Amino acid sequence: MGTAAGVGGLVLTVGVLQAAMAPMVSATILADEYDLEPTLANTVLGAGIVLSLLTIPLGNLLLGA
Repeated sequence: MGTAAGVGGLVLTVGVLQAAMAPMVSATILADEYDLEPTLANTVLGAGIVLSLLTIPLGNLLLGA
């Protein structure tokens, strides 16, 4: 899809690997601070970190980087 949009090379690689990264921790900190479903926020954060252990190498492999 990136190459169809005219994006390639290092820019495409960085964009895909950034998308494969774990979710940001600051959203979970804010949820804990303001009591906005902290259990759910921590669960989603934990699952996202575990999934990123799979998605980052997979994205790297598919891009041939």
